[in-house]
Amino acid sequence: MKQLVAFFLMLLSSSTWSSQAEHIFVENAWMPIAPTNSTVRAVYLSIQNNSDHLAKLTKVHSPNSQAIELHTHQHQDGMMKMRKLDYITIPANGKITLKPHGDHLMLFDFHTTDNFPITLEFADGSHITTTVKQTK
Repeated sequence: MKQLVAFFLMLLSSSTWSSQAEHIFVENAWMPIAPTNSTVRAVYLSIQNNSDHLAKLTKVHSPNSQAIELHTHQHQDGMMKMRKLDYITIPANGKITLKPHGDHLMLFDFHTTDNFPITLEFADGSHITTTVKQTK
């Protein structure tokens, strides 16, 4: 009986300590092709959260960019303005799509003409790496 209780406690503790990344899936990461001298670019993608808890995307990095910021577009005083975000929330059992004229990733001092990796980091310390495809 003690072994059975110990087994269930171990099972419970392992599921309690699982990271958000085990329940997060990134799809369709893409970047529009731009002139080769363009060093500031945007990336778009979808993030699916299959957990019962919201997730916060807090940081993104890539070996192909000096810095990556989370951004959004807002209509303000009849103008479209870009604003840096501290994080992007992915609802529990929900999906968000980063897309043109909405939330997106802004890459600075970007360099490559090929597909490239980015790593998304979440508030719980977990991370996911995916490949961004450059498309027309």
